[in-house]
Amino acid sequence: MSADFSIEISVYYAKNTSIMAHILTISGQRGGIGKTLTAVNLACGLALYEKKTLLVDCDPRAVGTQWMNLSESRHSLASFFSGDSSFASAVVPTELSHLDMIPAGFDLFFASLNLSKLTANELILKTALRFGLSEEYEYIIIDSPSSWGYLPIVAHAAADFLISPVHPEITSKQDFECLFQMLGYIKKAHETTVKIAGFLPNFCDSVSQISHCSWYEYFQDLQDLVFHTAIPRGKRLPMILTDVKDKAANAYLAYTRELISVFEINHEIEEIS
Repeated sequence: MSADFSIEISVYYAKNTSIMAHILTISGQRGGIGKTLTAVNLACGLALYEKKTLLVDCDPRAVGTQWMNLSESRHSLASFFSGDSSFASAVVPTELSHLDMIPAGFDLFFASLNLSKLTANELILKTALRFGLSEEYEYIIIDSPSSWGYLPIVAHAAADFLISPVHPEITSKQDFECLFQMLGYIKKAHETTVKIAGFLPNFCDSVSQISHCSWYEYFQDLQDLVFHTAIPRGKRLPMILTDVKDKAANAYLAYTRELISVFEINHEIEEIS
């Protein structure tokens, strides 16, 4: 990622002084690229670096919720969407002292059906986060579903910035085109300023590995938005929670440090041993 874009992000938050939390949606409309894996490991990494973090599971598959051992939680994003609980009551603590979560379950699918009938409801999560919880956290990480529809729009519209994992074997040129079209819709429909923070090379040993992909020629114009850290395959998911010494866990911790340096440009952070 270029230094110029790091400065652009810092300028964005300097101009928007009312913004407290950095709201980041992990974006990806194709399954298997490591979207939920990135959301969970990044949230855990931020917590390990003592950044007060909220992880929001906006995916009815609820894999992130399962990994965080919160599947039995009484309150969730679905209960808020359905009007059965307040947004604040949907927040539950995790095993990490600096990390809270709003869990999900398949009932989120049913709760979203009624909300999807009105375009104005696409801002429900953005409004709830900004006016309900943003002052309590430094980072809010949203795990978006791998699909096109109401919930991905809700997750993307709520964000200040998007992080999009790319997979050397699965990602395609069409994925980028569809992402840009969805961003265009959100910006036009809701006049938001959501931007792409960067693309994270996933399931590869180095950033240079993506230069051999069939979609790389199209991707070259986006090189300034590629993070310097690449995430290799891990042995036990979701790595940071299961084996912090795993090479993929170490890579996610390195990526967490890179992200912090982008959003907190004057911040220096030490490695976790």
